[in-house]
Order: sequence, then C-alpha cells, then structure tokens
Amino acid sequence: MSTFEQPYWSEWSEVIIGQLGLKRTARDEFHGSCPNCGGTDRFWISKHNDLVRVHCRQCNDFQAIQQKMNEDGCWPSLHPQDNVVSFSPKDEFPLYDPHVPYHTRKQVELIGARLEDNVVVVPIYNPKLEEVAQQTIAPDGAKRNTKGLDKSGGVFGLCGALPEDGIAYIAEGWATAASVALATSKCCIFALDCHNLPLVCEKIAEIRPRLQIIVAADNDDAGIEAATKTGLRWAAPNQDGADWNDVWVRSGHVPIVEGLKRAKRPGALFQKMSEIKVVPPQWIIDGMFEADTLAIVFGGSGEGKTFVVADAAMCIATGTAYHGHAVEKGPVAYISGEGNAGFSRRIAAWC
Repeated sequence: MSTFEQPYWSEWSEVIIGQLGLKRTARDEFHGSCPNCGGTDRFWISKHNDLVRVHCRQCNDFQAIQQKMNEDGCWPSLHPQDNVVSFSPKDEFPLYDPHVPYHTRKQVELIGARLEDNVVVVPIYNPKLEEVAQQTIAPDGAKRNTKGLDKSGGVFGLCGALPEDGIAYIAEGWATAASVALATSKCCIFALDCHNLPLVCEKIAEIRPRLQIIVAADNDDAGIEAATKTGLRWAAPNQDGADWNDVWVRSGHVPIVEGLKRAKRPGALFQKMSEIKVVPPQWIIDGMFEADTLAIVFGGSGEGKTFVVADAAMCIATGTAYHGHAVEKGPVAYISGEGNAGFSRRIAAWC
C-alpha cells in the first residue's frame, strides 16, 4: 500500500481559496461554488489537524472534487509516493456536528441508503433479498436496528446491486461498505457487525454460488477473528483499530483498491476438495492470463518471447488493452536476467 501527499493547510489553503474564489464565513472556513457539481455556496473547505478538508452538501462526491481540484492545480498529487501508508487513528477524524449527517462526516455518498431528517436510513435484507428491517444512523454514529430484528437468519445490507458472479466485498458497517463500494465500483455487503459477518457470508454463498466474496475487514481483534472464521480471502488496513472508511477519508480510493487486491486466505496449508468451489476465472488479460495462477510463455530462441511478455507487462501496468483483450490494471515486477540494455530500449519504444 502507498502513502499520498497530504493537503496541508499552510501549503494549500491560499492556493485553493484563490483558484476557486472562496469567501471566508468563519475562522478557517471558506465557502463558494463546488468545483465538481457547481453547487452555489454548497461547497466549503475547513481546517482540521492542519489539513484541508473539502465538503459539498450537493454532490458529496469527495473523490471527484479532489480530482477536479487536482486538475485545476489546487490539490496535491493523487498518485502514491512510496509503498508504505500510515493511517490516522480514529480519534484524529472530525468530531461530529449534530447538524451534519453521518454520511457527510464519513465522506461517503448515500449508497444503498437514504436520508431522513438528518438520519441515514439503510434497508436490511434477508437471504431472499426481501427488505425485513432498517438500520438508522444518527449524526453521532449511534446505530439502531428495527426493534425485534432477528439476525439469526443472516440479514445484511447492500451498497450496490448484488451480482450473480464476479467479485463482491463484505464489511462490518455501512460506512465502511460504502467506502469500499465507491473505491472499487463493486457491490459491498455490510453485515451489521462482526459477529454476524461469517453467517452472512454463508448465506450469500448459498444464493450466489458463483460469486467470489472478499472480506474488507476491520483491523481489530474481533474483526480479524470474524474475517478468519469466514474461510474467505480478507484484507485489513495496517493501522491498528482502523477500518477501510478511515483509509477512504485519509487517502482516497487508491490504497483501498490496492489493499484489497492483497486479500489472502490464511489458515491451514491444505484444503479439503469438498470445500473447493468452482468459480469463473478472473482475468488479468482476458482469455490469456488468469489471476492467482502461474503462467509460462515458452518458445525457441529469437521467436519473440521477450517482446510478447514485455508488451503484456506494460499493458497490465498501464491498464492498456492488449491487442483487443481487456486488461485488469495492476502492479508488475519484471525480473530482467540478461540483456538489460536491449530491454530498456524495448520499454522506451513501447512507451
């Protein structure tokens, strides 16, 4: 995972205020038109922990806002600086304001939810995908489920439509699930709490046997224990006590996507054949290279092996289609055992 340049107030506030023409309305708070949606006086910046925080009551699309500001030269780089990320402890995040809805403080959209009188309302479904209850989340984060809700049947919420196959994620809480769904553009189930998570995974596997579920775990003892109990691949942030919404608020979507790609299934060395599920292939290069497999390219000397492999590697690294084959963008490590001078020219020519 990676660390990202931070929008320090002392460095970026004057640049942002000048570029966007913001007006001061309170100490260390400036209002104006949203650079993303254009909402008049719906956008503002504020200072928190010496960093610039952006807000918009109209679009709430913080990722798009930061992207647009970066393009306008008034937001730091959105690209990683190195391979280690440090996440702030939860108590460094903004304290709640009773007038600010929970989803705004968590910097997520109302995905799979709605707002009623400043309270986030999330539908709860049973394994038949019937709505059976609701969870309400107050501005201070207090969560209440419909009175009498029976979780023994494996009830859950959804951030996005539950697909028949492919990949979906599961998390404990709604804000975490919304963060993962926004970052990955894939459905994320939320299990209400860690104790309910293994059961929900079982129920989802029954109704969607071709679906690969990856656990977006919280990094605490209960979260790791629940993720391990599922027997599924899981990943958690490297900051003790953090969840993936903490990562979203601190660093945006990139470290979430990269972090969840590292999901693994820890446990015993061997697995019973009866426990192995048949799942559709997940292609790195569609129809050619499959994820989580070992592939080999072989041929005689001078027949173009290096040309083919270097071309494929660069396409994967840049997310470029490989001669008509769709590509899943990702990091590539290329070990060049010989002919480095020639290899460098190949890469330069490719670029």
